[in-house]
Amino acid sequence: MWKLSLVLFPVLTAIQALLIVVAQTGLPESPAGWAGWASFATSGGVLVWLLFWHLPAKDKQIKEIIDAHLDA
Repeated sequence: MWKLSLVLFPVLTAIQALLIVVAQTGLPESPAGWAGWASFATSGGVLVWLLFWHLPAKDKQIKEIIDAHLDA
């Protein structure tokens, strides 16, 4: 459950920041403007995945390899 909250907090914070920016600037009127927002959301999603899933799993994998090597 705590992992879910670690993921949801930055996602909800990013959504809140995005809504504030949209409220201040208005929605884009051209497809090019929407492409910018889509790339912003995609890069944010990739960063969240990297920070909260990939890197901790990689650290755990490295730790297991080191422990197995030390036990051998």
